[in-house]
Amino acid sequence: MALNQISTTGKNLCPKTVESRAVGKLLPSNADCKKIFSFTWDAFFDGREMRFVDVFEIDLDELRNWVGVSVSRRTEVLYVTFIGTPSAGMDVKGDGFMYVVRLKKGSRLPNALTLATDRPLYVQGDYNTNTWVPAALGSDAITWLSNAWNDSQHQCGSPYTPGAGSPPAICPGYAISTPTNTTVNAAVVAGHIPTPCDHEDAGCPGGNYGGGLENFPRHLEWWTNVDMNYLGSHVSTRHPAECVETGRSLEFAR
Repeated sequence: MALNQISTTGKNLCPKTVESRAVGKLLPSNADCKKIFSFTWDAFFDGREMRFVDVFEIDLDELRNWVGVSVSRRTEVLYVTFIGTPSAGMDVKGDGFMYVVRLKKGSRLPNALTLATDRPLYVQGDYNTNTWVPAALGSDAITWLSNAWNDSQHQCGSPYTPGAGSPPAICPGYAISTPTNTTVNAAVVAGHIPTPCDHEDAGCPGGNYGGGLENFPRHLEWWTNVDMNYLGSHVSTRHPAECVETGRSLEFAR
């Protein structure tokens, strides 16, 4: 997907994507593609990143409906990345760009599925809980959003002031929302930023505690007395020496 070609929010992406599949595998029509994929600039305020995120969203219900029982439509590996630089005019909030991928309506997957991206990944609601299949998620970082998550509850009042400081100072009216019980069944391979160290290396400043498992998948809601049920395995790809992220070119393929 060429980000410089996305001028509006919504389901107008398909003519602007670069799609690649194995010989004999079908691609969704433009009409079907619009049901599955959408993009929203500044979709919601992420209280951990302390900025708005630009969301490429995959509706897994619609993907499953499209795949059906067709072998030629079966989608077992879905990789998402980006190319290009968007127009400065798309940065309405003035806090730069942060392109992320979000999965929604994934309680029942179309088939065994691996979803991977070099960008941050958000999983909203129950995932792979109805008719369980093997599933894996790979990303830069990963965030669980509950079944109760609603983008409209994660906006900012005026004036929105990007920069250093606590979320309330940046985002007037900011409040951590209350989730509902949510379940994810999938293996996870993702980046994990140590705080300050995540390995038992000699001389590691501040000890070797990196926040524990609870600091690996990220959360943006107040989970006290609410269950986040997880079945799978976590693999961290990030070493302390690799914690400084450099610029990269971005491209999209599926």
